[in-house]
Amino acid sequence: MNQTIKQPHLFIVMGVSGTGKSTVAQTIANSLGYMMMEADDFHTSAARYKMSNNQPLDDDDRKPWIDTMLRYLKQQAFAGQSVVLAYSGLRKAHRAQFRSLPFHCHIIYLAGEKGMLSDRLALRESHFFGGELLDSQFDALDVPQFDETDVTIVQINQSVDAVCAQIMLTIDPIIDPE
Repeated sequence: MNQTIKQPHLFIVMGVSGTGKSTVAQTIANSLGYMMMEADDFHTSAARYKMSNNQPLDDDDRKPWIDTMLRYLKQQAFAGQSVVLAYSGLRKAHRAQFRSLPFHCHIIYLAGEKGMLSDRLALRESHFFGGELLDSQFDALDVPQFDETDVTIVQINQSVDAVCAQIMLTIDPIIDPE
């Protein structure tokens, strides 16, 4: 009897701070019955301290964070666990590292205007990332281009329900291509 082992999925919900990554990722994970992973949970204490003091991270600060996430995700993949990851995904080179994991990977880029995001961040309470760092995220962002064929761009100037519905229309055929 020839059984095919189905490769798990990794859906990365990316964007700068304030785009609603965590909310959208949790909603999508719940809809699919997948594990939801919050990238912010993997930051080092030094990186959290730096951001809480309005100091932007650089690629050297991001390296241990990304390495830890990659190790954890590899374990999930080998266990056959599909994951929805809420992760800024600012750098193209870093996104490529996630694509190298043993998952079917697809990225959802939540795009929004800086003014709207700044307003959202001003309303946030008890989060280590302040609105003062939004400019640094836009500066670091490598906006996905056409050569990243596994990226779906979703504008966030609509309700969370509408954003999630649009995402589900995109990923349903990826999950069940038949």
